[in-house]
Amino acid sequence: MNKFGKWSFFLAIISLVLFIAFALLLTTGYALRLSPSTTSAVGTIAVVVLVASVIVSLVSLAKGETGKWKLAPWLLIGASVLVLVILLNVVWMSG
Repeated sequence: MNKFGKWSFFLAIISLVLFIAFALLLTTGYALRLSPSTTSAVGTIAVVVLVASVIVSLVSLAKGETGKWKLAPWLLIGASVLVLVILLNVVWMSG
């Protein structure tokens, strides 16, 4: 049974949705209309959910569960780092 692996996948999907919302707030400029605490809260919750997903993924690995469900948070971390690097390069090139 892949109980922990599926929870890891589910939490990674929630984190992905929050990261997309956070990125849209920042890239569209809508974050300027909101209070800084609102934008910060969306980003912070996304990171906390991603960390929880990674912890559940590690528990799944420790219990020896099979399946690819537990790979989701690691792929999301890789994608997030890639997007962050791209955004930092865009900011650096425009400055």
